Amino acid sequence: MRLLENTKLLGVILVSACHTDLGDANERASGYYARPWRWTDIAANATWIEQFHSLDDPFIPISEARHVASSLGLVAGETYHEFENRSHFFSPPFDELIDILKRRGAFSRHRGFNDLLNDIVADGRPRVAILDGGFSTQLEKRGVKSHLESDLWTAKVLMDTPEHVCDVHSDFLSAGADVIITSTYQASVPTLMKTGNMDVPEAEALMKSAVRIAKQAVEQTCGRVIPLVAASCGCFGATRSDGSEYTGDYRGMSIEALAEFHAERLRVLLSGSEAETPDVVAFETIPSCGEVRAIVRALEQVYENCSLPLRDCWITCCCKDSVHLSSGEPFSEAAAIASSSKYVNAVGVNCTPPEFVLDLLKAARAAAPSAHLVCYPNSGESFNAQDKSWSKGDADSLSLPVLGAKWRDEGGATFIGGCCRVDSSAISDLKAALQ
Repeated sequence: MRLLENTKLLGVILVSACHTDLGDANERASGYYARPWRWTDIAANATWIEQFHSLDDPFIPISEARHVASSLGLVAGETYHEFENRSHFFSPPFDELIDILKRRGAFSRHRGFNDLLNDIVADGRPRVAILDGGFSTQLEKRGVKSHLESDLWTAKVLMDTPEHVCDVHSDFLSAGADVIITSTYQASVPTLMKTGNMDVPEAEALMKSAVRIAKQAVEQTCGRVIPLVAASCGCFGATRSDGSEYTGDYRGMSIEALAEFHAERLRVLLSGSEAETPDVVAFETIPSCGEVRAIVRALEQVYENCSLPLRDCWITCCCKDSVHLSSGEPFSEAAAIASSSKYVNAVGVNCTPPEFVLDLLKAARAAAPSAHLVCYPNSGESFNAQDKSWSKGDADSLSLPVLGAKWRDEGGATFIGGCCRVDSSAISDLKAALQ
């Protein structure tokens, strides 16, 4: 536990823990227990902590263990586990410990941001990963437009013709994407129940199927670098289909309610089988500092109160210029809030006009010096939420490959792709330019 006072660890399992020297002269002489415990730092430096103790432990009184659990904020039956007759856990088996390690992903073949980037470098490429482009845009390119008039957006296609979802993923993978994002941007259990006429199990199964389909598309690709699947978690406004995702105006919705919305969706996406669990999580198109705070709170709720696999995570925001979020708040503030969470590994922008991205990346680097930087802007066209149409704007004057090189070299981005109106051919051009 002393190690955790100054060192960040992925996870910790405490077995027969104590916090005093128990009257032992040798322990007292060591000085290990002499100074106060920094319980707050210990809890903050571990992504997760689980503790085991037995009532009949011959060496460590149960009061010691309960004090440790209480000081660390562990919950009986969830992260603190008491037994009646396991002594000092000398004798195998210890199946409960193995179960914890499995649930926490210790035995999985899970790969995250750093693993992908290391694989890319080992393949002889520069240290930058290519994201996919606009899912809806690629559907339209394939002649699929059934989702355009639906509040479910691309989740409508996931419901009706999932083979088209796999086709779009395959298009982006063939174009060179190292990360593909699931078709769950506007999907949530309440939305699917209301608009899709589903019950809770059906809604949860559909969301998990989006991950499974993406993973199947990855399995069908050939290459030395295995792409990652990112679970798309759009902002709350995306589920309303009223344009509020571009303003952050949720009409008085509290941070607590927003946090529960994001936490519930994250629980669903992380509770499936290995084939249905994403490699990483993408909170995207976030328009306000308040919603970033809610997401940070949601991550804490999910990972600290549930035995779910930990996944690398990015939070990307939607900005209206080179300084401000869609809400008008400073983007730098949102980046700082996001990077303050031990569960957020990357920050950046998406669905933002490309001419603003470089300045926003520089602001993100100043606010979050240790985070990966992510950018996947739109084409520069403007979206009208009322009639769901696009206007050209300055899109023709901008080149994703040319700007992508600047975002990497001058902005420090390590994950670069496209959003709305960016199709697979543009991603292919981007990949070629950044090789």
